[in-house]
Amino acid sequence: MRKTLIMLTGLVAVNMAGWQIAWSQQIDSFTDPDESASVDENQIILAEYQWNGKKNEISLADFKAAIGELSIFQQENYASKAGKTEYLPEFIDKELKVLAAIDKGLNKDEDIVKKAREYKHTLLIERLTLIEVDEKVFPTEEDRRRYYEEHKSEYIEEAAARVTCISVLEKMLAQEALAQIKAGTNISELAKELSEKDKLFGPGSNKTDPGNTGLFTKDESEDWQAFVDAAFEMKVGDITEEILELEMDHETYYLIFRKEEHLPERIADFEEVRDYIEPSVKREKKRQRIIEWVAEVTSTSGLKTYPERIPEAVLDQEEPVTNAENIIIAEFDCDGKQQITLAEMIQDIRELSEYTPQRYKDKARLEEYVTLMAEGRLILCLAKERELEKEPEIQRKTRRYLHTLLSNKLWKVEVEEKVKVTEEGIRANYETRKSEFAEEEQVRLTCITLRDSDRAKEVFESIRSGKEMVEVAKELSDTGELTGPGADPLNPGDTGYLTRDTFPKEQQAFTDAAFAMEVGQTVDDIMTVSFQGRQYYTIFRKEEHNLAHQKTLNDSEVRRIVTADTQTEMRNALTAKLHTQLRNKARLKIYLDRIPEQPDK
Repeated sequence: MRKTLIMLTGLVAVNMAGWQIAWSQQIDSFTDPDESASVDENQIILAEYQWNGKKNEISLADFKAAIGELSIFQQENYASKAGKTEYLPEFIDKELKVLAAIDKGLNKDEDIVKKAREYKHTLLIERLTLIEVDEKVFPTEEDRRRYYEEHKSEYIEEAAARVTCISVLEKMLAQEALAQIKAGTNISELAKELSEKDKLFGPGSNKTDPGNTGLFTKDESEDWQAFVDAAFEMKVGDITEEILELEMDHETYYLIFRKEEHLPERIADFEEVRDYIEPSVKREKKRQRIIEWVAEVTSTSGLKTYPERIPEAVLDQEEPVTNAENIIIAEFDCDGKQQITLAEMIQDIRELSEYTPQRYKDKARLEEYVTLMAEGRLILCLAKERELEKEPEIQRKTRRYLHTLLSNKLWKVEVEEKVKVTEEGIRANYETRKSEFAEEEQVRLTCITLRDSDRAKEVFESIRSGKEMVEVAKELSDTGELTGPGADPLNPGDTGYLTRDTFPKEQQAFTDAAFAMEVGQTVDDIMTVSFQGRQYYTIFRKEEHNLAHQKTLNDSEVRRIVTADTQTEMRNALTAKLHTQLRNKARLKIYLDRIPEQPDK
């Protein structure tokens, strides 16, 4: 069967034009007719209102049924009394908007009717596919074992190692630790001591199990590759004779470690992956069943397609194809002779998402689309023959979707289309939040920060001798020596804009010096800065100094933000007004105190 792997998703995605559906103008409850609620919950009335002379009530059972139609995440949010108290007014507002939409005749809006019809058709196709495919797929033990044997390479467990590691940022501390270990101190005990002093960083720095890296594979981390390679080369029980130094993220790590465990590469046994492969086996069986089923129904119905009747580049033609509504490109027998015309296919494709029609420029893709469209129409017809549209779940989902369309349409008409922002409104909004657009005093530097004092002196001398600081920063960035302000590898040396509050108080001397200097001035000497107990050596030149100033509406970004905020405020005000009007018209009464204290299970 052609393109059957694409077919299943295609059946859901293809728009099914040409079928009619009649929508009731009466608003049904969201409660599933087959869903039985306790008598007590049906008798607990949470809200009551009048609409067009008819009294309506929302019971606890109705409300719980509505919550049950939401996503799992939302159901969890609204399981408690607090959650229900929050959601009940929102739920009622939506119900009232649906009623108001029907009063306005929006349920007859062509776009809404069409979308609701297509959604129902999608549900019918999905339901019949579930019956004929999913519910007829039962993988056997033989299927599972065959799949395992065919995909064994996917279940290879890489070799893994585990070490006890001491990783610190101070070389002298690492040297002391190595000396203690060589003198007989247990590395695990030493790791615990260093962890308690907050001296461990990197591998093995887990507070709950200091020193233990856990199992890791050879490709665990590119950044720590030298450490990983060394660990895999060692034998279990071996300990490093020398300190391993690693540069990463502008820091130097000093590592000492003992290999504790090594697991060789292996293929997982069938029983170990049985649960893991089950979904894959089912998918494979479903694909096979889809091929069989589609072949059955297309053969029984005598489905035929006539791709030779599709003109070349039909979608590119500016003028409509002559007599397209009479050119039959597919037909089948289901509740009588059913035919698909070239005009229907063209309309179908042009109603897809903005970029999808580009896929169907060539003849081969159009032939594929005809097949998908015909198969979809056929399966829809079969679903109707079985009267699946009478199933309560189909009716419930269709009704819910229609209500959402009506509610959204009313909101668009009564709120969104009435949002008209004026210059006066924008200026008023700007004045109320003016302080948000006040820019602090800022400076920008070219800055070189190093961890080694001697290296800093060497660099400083080269700059004083005339070497351009930006070029020096780039060189130091390439060697991984830059750290702190100006260490961005994409723009070495550039600190970006700094305010007086950018850095903590322990770096106040650096901040004060940066703001006190003249633009273009370089520090007279290397500045030593302390941070988290470590010494850093900084050289910098001031590039810019922007005084504090107020951004105005002449700034395009400010205007964009204020305009959007003004629109949001107006939108919120109009929404609140709409809800108030509908509640007043309905004489709404809400009884939040009747919501049970106990949360839903």
